[in-house]
Amino acid sequence: MRTCFIFLFLLGFPPTGVANVPAAYFACEGAENGDSCQLPGPVYGNCVLDTLCDDPDATPVNECLLCVDGCWGLEPDSFCIQQDGSDGVCQAQDQCTTDPDKSFDQCNWCTSGDIPRQAAADGCRQSESESVWLWALIIFGLIREQNRG
Repeated sequence: MRTCFIFLFLLGFPPTGVANVPAAYFACEGAENGDSCQLPGPVYGNCVLDTLCDDPDATPVNECLLCVDGCWGLEPDSFCIQQDGSDGVCQAQDQCTTDPDKSFDQCNWCTSGDIPRQAAADGCRQSESESVWLWALIIFGLIREQNRG
């Protein structure tokens, strides 16, 4: 009899977290298309506008701006932030079918890795001679200021 009572008691109280997951558009409230967002827990993504969606006028939040995988609105080989917050790269997934009712590619996921970067060109770094002149001007200015006081 006690087991039956406990079972019936637990039926009325589902485990927390099962029924309390907010909709993906709440994480993008007040954001713009392409802005980063965070779902409950350490899950990061981007706000992506589903252009095939009809946003109801009765709600103040845009229900078509969804916090989803950051690559769903980007091209493959783009920089992204993985769900744990670390840097990643967008990669097209094999054996994946995109929902035809969505305007973005759901088969492009943020995975571990890094985008190819160009090495710094000679014009992008400060030469040693420029550094010496900069420090000389700073020291000269400090000495001049000290002599005034």
